[in-house]
Amino acid sequence: MDLYHFFDNEKGQVAIYDAVNPLAEGRRQLAKEFAKLDIQTIFIESYVDDESIIEENVRSVKISSPDVSDKTFLTVAILC
Repeated sequence: MDLYHFFDNEKGQVAIYDAVNPLAEGRRQLAKEFAKLDIQTIFIESYVDDESIIEENVRSVKISSPDVSDKTFLTVAILC
């Protein structure tokens, strides 16, 4: 993992591991893995209920993402 290299070889002190949306158990597993290397973790969540922000996020990020197939886009569009 690149984070390990950053901390071990580049004397990194703080890293942001973005786009991680695990459930509580997944967070515990990540924290456990990082703890093995004496890396402290903190998880930050945001909650947005403003429909215009959500819609803009879906349009600008989700739709243009190479990770989203046409079928997934249709599902996202229907759910929104």
